Amino acid sequence: MKRARALQHVAATAADLLVDLIREVGEKNNNHCHLGLGGGWTTRLVASQLATRLREAGDLPDLTIHAMTSGFDPLRPSTAPVTFFGFFEGIATKINYVGLFAQPFVKTELYDESIEAPGVKESFDRRDEINLVMTSLGSASHGNHGDFNRFMSRGKKKDVNMLNKADWKGDVQYQAFSSTAPIEKTTDIKAVTLLDLDRLSKFAADPNKHVVVVAGPCKECLQTRADAARPLLEAKKLKVWSHILFDLNTAEELLEAV
Repeated sequence: MKRARALQHVAATAADLLVDLIREVGEKNNNHCHLGLGGGWTTRLVASQLATRLREAGDLPDLTIHAMTSGFDPLRPSTAPVTFFGFFEGIATKINYVGLFAQPFVKTELYDESIEAPGVKESFDRRDEINLVMTSLGSASHGNHGDFNRFMSRGKKKDVNMLNKADWKGDVQYQAFSSTAPIEKTTDIKAVTLLDLDRLSKFAADPNKHVVVVAGPCKECLQTRADAARPLLEAKKLKVWSHILFDLNTAEELLEAV
């Protein structure tokens, strides 16, 4: 129960930060903020908390909310970003939405073609409008917990073996990384996401944009994701965040290793 509360607490803290960043971004961009939302249970919790705070806040900029991925699990549809849009009804500002209705994963050799398809291209054409990103991460050590892990486990075993041989530690935006860099070896399938790790890194380095990564405990096993978070703190090629938030247990594990 203590770690379950920790996930709620880190989500609430992230929501508070995002309210401040939405205002900051709006002030720099003609009173308009483009917020990109990743998928997953942690991101859903943050989106819910954020909507509550925005509903209570005043002097908000206009918002356009972009779904950065599609749905991944037909048995867990509530982790798809488009399902978060409903949280934001009733907020006292103008809000527009940009969905993403692509296949969650496509064959790697068909990726470039797939993102040019009608109904998908429109979302990708607008990705550079995003100036604030909120997403989370998954840990490779948590078995089938998390959208990316579950999906990979249903695919070809050789893809999982390849990731493991490449020192797979975790994923951000359903893009796998090792202890030092994004894993660039080609698997048979690739996640469709508006912002891959390379673009997230460029966004995070842009002083006019922000990338918030939430690294709370796993909802299912309640274990921390410290093993996946550590590379994001230590590897230059994995600086895909401008703000990264931890619960207390994760922070303590990270400090113990210093």
